[in-house]
Amino acid sequence: MKGSIMKDILHIYTRVSTQIQQEEGTSLKTQKETGIELSKKLGMNHKIHNEGGMSSSKDNFENRPVLMNILKQMDSGEIKHLYVWNTDRLSRNQITWYTIRQKMVKNGVILYTSNGVHDTNDFMENMVLGILSEVSTYDNMVRTERSRLGKIEKVKLNYWRGGDCPYGYMLKHDGVGNRLVENEEESKWVKFIYTEYNKGTTLKNIKSVLESNNVRTRRGNDRWSMGSLQILLKNETYLGNDHFVDKKTKLTIRNQIPQLISNTLWEEVTERRNLKLLRKNQINRTKRFYLFRDFLICSCGTPMGGRIKERKFVQQYYCPLSERKFNNSYKQDEVCTMKRCLNIPTTDKILWDKIIDILGDTINLKKIMSEKTDIGKKLRSVDIRRKVKEVTLKVEELTKVKTDLEKGLVSIETDKILNKFPSEDVYLLLKKDLTKRYNLTVTEIENQNKSLRMIGNDLKWFEWIDKFGKQIQGKRDVSDPQKRELLNTVLDKILVNYDPELKVHILTLNFKIPVLFRDGNEGREPTRVIVSPPKSGRKRKNQNEPVRDYSTVVETPSLEGLYDYSIRLDVELKSSYLWTPPYSTYQQKLFDITSKKHENEGLNFKQISDWFNEQNYTTPRGKTFTEGHVWSIYTKKKRSIQRFTRTFDHVITDMRIQMCG
Repeated sequence: MKGSIMKDILHIYTRVSTQIQQEEGTSLKTQKETGIELSKKLGMNHKIHNEGGMSSSKDNFENRPVLMNILKQMDSGEIKHLYVWNTDRLSRNQITWYTIRQKMVKNGVILYTSNGVHDTNDFMENMVLGILSEVSTYDNMVRTERSRLGKIEKVKLNYWRGGDCPYGYMLKHDGVGNRLVENEEESKWVKFIYTEYNKGTTLKNIKSVLESNNVRTRRGNDRWSMGSLQILLKNETYLGNDHFVDKKTKLTIRNQIPQLISNTLWEEVTERRNLKLLRKNQINRTKRFYLFRDFLICSCGTPMGGRIKERKFVQQYYCPLSERKFNNSYKQDEVCTMKRCLNIPTTDKILWDKIIDILGDTINLKKIMSEKTDIGKKLRSVDIRRKVKEVTLKVEELTKVKTDLEKGLVSIETDKILNKFPSEDVYLLLKKDLTKRYNLTVTEIENQNKSLRMIGNDLKWFEWIDKFGKQIQGKRDVSDPQKRELLNTVLDKILVNYDPELKVHILTLNFKIPVLFRDGNEGREPTRVIVSPPKSGRKRKNQNEPVRDYSTVVETPSLEGLYDYSIRLDVELKSSYLWTPPYSTYQQKLFDITSKKHENEGLNFKQISDWFNEQNYTTPRGKTFTEGHVWSIYTKKKRSIQRFTRTFDHVITDMRIQMCG
């Protein structure tokens, strides 16, 4: 309007330190209302600049876009009056605060706070502003230190340190603080995720089951990410150990909380995760179907690869260690001694037939189970009492070892704080060794306690083996994808070695066969036999119905009366013909002719060589035949036939029963 005077604008900057404060809204609301009230008293218009919940302790402006815009407007002369509740709303970092003050002094900006007005052009006011800033910084540091020490004392008393608790737990207030307790609704899904992953179910399928059952994440999302499942699978909190590390002093506090996952299951899942990480690029790049590749582990510890080159007649499972060492620093000190690859068609046929024979031979399985375990030994009452006493004494002994290891871990952390170790590597090595021994001890205690639950169930186990073997026998001629599904369910890994003296491959088949028993009269069969999961991508009308003969109980992964076991079976298999030397069709033809004329017609090698030359045959390298050439073709192939037709019986080296969960 003509003749009107343009009012100055009081720019009000609001910010809180945390997202929680922002959501509560009280602090932001107070800052805004106080600023508006001040603008009215000063006769100014006002403009709100809301940063929301952002930290001001960093020495840069990366997380402060609103403040960055204010500084730009100072340079352009748009802002001459700025209001903040306190100087620490702008920054608590000395370097950043100095930069902001320089901007205000340079552009003649007047700062308004709850403590008064500060004209940055006035030397005295500028000095007071600097003093107030230092006092604010000091107050913030004291508050931070007090909060840190309070958190440490809280954690020492086994109270939760703050923030969201891990999935599967919830916070329970006891009048003093919050403690971690099991959330039964969430913990059953944690156990489901671990158990299914250990059985070979992909994370994609696990994710699908969670979402179809309306299971929500810790933050209430109805969609699970693959990353969140990976994090959940490597969260050591589920072992019942909550670790807290103070960032400033590196003080480590270890508390006992409810254990959701057994040490046995944790170790198996960790081993499976590590193996999948080793094969990650290989799995993503493969365009061919390999029946056994993902189970084969070379004696040097390297997951074996597969290669098929039709033009060169190459079909091999092989150790890729040398290839990986050539491309990067992968296991540079490792040397592989297995110099013979495995022929893929031959290996697939031999292994598949052998697996069906082993698992389908129920009589031998029951015999081995009686020899290797307590099942089938028909223990008397006195034998059971003796067994219970032995287990009890063993558990007491292991518990003492566990206690000593716990004290050792605490001592290591104390020595670390006191700088008693000559180097960080020594500390890490000792801690890793003690932690490994501790976990093994806890696992052994679990196995000892669980071993008693299998006594007295002989009939149930033998019935399960009969049903299992019957189903296996009917799987011999299924398709390759169906074979792979069965292998994923019952086979853990195959260790491959080569004996250069005997010239045989030695394969150790490690089976892990899931077993599910259902107790009680529930209108269902007393025993559920698990053989193969459903094909990936197959959809059912009702996702909440359990699949018959499949180990995943979708609707309630943790049911009362449901005992989950796995039979661990180790079988050693020797074979002389998994590797076959390259032998062309022409070479085979020359041998067949030589063999016929020498064995049936009685010709000697000189006569046979003359015959080859008369018929215009040449050696495999294109030369004229001599007596020596014919002798070499005949004797080498005969020796090869003798070597590659040797047969060996498989040997079951171990059988044990583990209780999962």
